[in-house]
Amino acid sequence: MRKYAPGGDDSLALAIETYAANLAATSRFWPVLAILELALRTTLNAQLEKRNVERGGTLHWSIDPHNEIRRENPRAGRDLDKAREILTRTGKVVNPGAILDELPLGFWTILVSKRLKRIWPDIAAGFKGLESRDSKELSELLKFFKDFRNRIGHHHIIIFSDLERTSKNLARLAHLIDPRLDEVLKYHQDFMTRPS
Repeated sequence: MRKYAPGGDDSLALAIETYAANLAATSRFWPVLAILELALRTTLNAQLEKRNVERGGTLHWSIDPHNEIRRENPRAGRDLDKAREILTRTGKVVNPGAILDELPLGFWTILVSKRLKRIWPDIAAGFKGLESRDSKELSELLKFFKDFRNRIGHHHIIIFSDLERTSKNLARLAHLIDPRLDEVLKYHQDFMTRPS
């Protein structure tokens, strides 16, 4: 518990108090992270399926073994294969919706990275808050989002971080995905920045 005692103070009571404050802070961020992840996944899936149909695809992009995402990025292809394997191993139906649910956040964030820049122009149209087709800000915010989500998921200490800046970054990401999320997150934004 020493890492929860600021300044190397060995007080167990202080460490427990800080630990409880950290738990409270992480619990305030979870709803926002869930909303953002679902919005990101929904936006990207819609754009990828639209692109696939426009190019004459007859299978959903997530189950098409010849989909360009597989060709362009081996890691993304492995993620798609692993999702299918998990569903098969657990006896679940393998369909596009189930595969999408199994894909890790890293899969979705990689779609906006430079590694798949060839498909970016078609994906960009789904991000209603983007002022231009430049993916730089969105890519940086997605990296921040993924790192912060993973820190919370792995029970790291966030209480000593700049949580106000974190809240602003998450709000900006929400706006880039779709400005209508601004209204959805208003309540949560106040909740996130409320003192512990």
